[in-house]
Amino acid sequence: MQAKPRPLGSAPRASQSHALPEKPRNYLRPLAEIQEDLYKEYAVFVRHFTKGGRQIPFLPWEGVAKILDWCAPGWEGRPFGPVTEIDGMVVVGYEITIHAQEGTFSRASYGREDLDKQGFGDSIANAERNAFKRAAGLWGVGRWLQDD
Repeated sequence: MQAKPRPLGSAPRASQSHALPEKPRNYLRPLAEIQEDLYKEYAVFVRHFTKGGRQIPFLPWEGVAKILDWCAPGWEGRPFGPVTEIDGMVVVGYEITIHAQEGTFSRASYGREDLDKQGFGDSIANAERNAFKRAAGLWGVGRWLQDD
């Protein structure tokens, strides 16, 4: 028995994890179908980090890209605008465009990172990854993580 589809904008419960289909979806589908797939929970891509003794789940950018590849083949992403420094932070914009039967649709967001942050990657690359994941979040990718 298949689960009833949820209204767009609602996230699945943690117990409703989905596997990616064996083959990528058709290239041009109705936008509502694409968004429904993007809102699903794909727990296979979830990673965890520890903060204050708690395990915090997150989706790495590679997992986000794979979800987009499978649910919205032909999607396009690009950084936009100037890389800006504000109060010791670098700020980068990123736009994700999805092609659907009804046309082409884009959503964009910004990411930021401390300029003096120690750890993996440089500040600009990290800010771009954050902007990419936030733009994907506007499409519904990973929204179920925020509802827990």
